[in-house]
Amino acid sequence: MISAISPRGDIYYQLQESSYTGSAVTQFIRDLLGLTSHQLHIIWDGASIHRSQEVKDFLRTENQDSRVQLTLLPPYSPQLNAAEQVWAWLKGGELKNVCCKTLEELTQKVQQAFSKLTDQTEIIRNFFTHPEVAFIKN
Repeated sequence: MISAISPRGDIYYQLQESSYTGSAVTQFIRDLLGLTSHQLHIIWDGASIHRSQEVKDFLRTENQDSRVQLTLLPPYSPQLNAAEQVWAWLKGGELKNVCCKTLEELTQKVQQAFSKLTDQTEIIRNFFTHPEVAFIKN
């Protein structure tokens, strides 16, 4: 799973069966750029996928207009990332105690949970005001 959220309460996500690669991450960013004419401010943790050669090449060659701005979080600080609140909401709420027999069933449950969250923009906006994130002050 990969996702992006906005302080306005938008959420964009993608699921795939295999692990994400640098090229899949750059494609997700391209997809996001295609959805908006605004600048993207991406807050990333130190995951190796975010530092992959594909991502570096993308930022060097396809970000000439500087529409993608990156902020890297300190190591071992997922609590500072508002997007981590998405995962906490999914795992601790919508998908809590969900047990699936197949990957297809799990995918369906995750898509249903994301669909529910998509309709709840206030919850997404609140992820940015979580005390540990403190991205936006109330």
